[in-house]
Amino acid sequence: MSRFIKCHHGWVNLAHVAKVAQTDSNMFALYGLDGAVLGVTETYEEWVEQTAPVVTAASGAFAYVVSRDSVSANRPEEGEFRVDKVPIVAWRIVGADPEPILMDSAASNQTVLLPMPDGKVLRPFEATYNSLEDATAVLLTEARAEWDAEEGRGR
Repeated sequence: MSRFIKCHHGWVNLAHVAKVAQTDSNMFALYGLDGAVLGVTETYEEWVEQTAPVVTAASGAFAYVVSRDSVSANRPEEGEFRVDKVPIVAWRIVGADPEPILMDSAASNQTVLLPMPDGKVLRPFEATYNSLEDATAVLLTEARAEWDAEEGRGR
């Protein structure tokens, strides 16, 4: 399996990298066998994340992806949220925290929730909810609070 690293000007296949050197600006330059620079990473954090170990997920592993279908001029309502069951293809291990790798990255209007064996739902790095319904209710409350704050500022 090939691994790719995102750089300033595109993706670099790690199989083509002969040397890696840290730059003065705390990024990483990737060099080929001929000494040519293949790419420079965007940030140190991206380097750490992209080179972290990746473990294939168990068959049947999934996450809930909650999407707000439309961002309208009106205050958010329950019907604007959709929940999709999305397969987890692998887990990226960064430090002590596994992160799910989905078929597609979550967009800014989406929240990833992980079902737990006891029926609870985990919002990674934020909270654990008793059920999917509780989690989506909190997301609705947050969306409404954000809308209310924007309305209070006069948009």
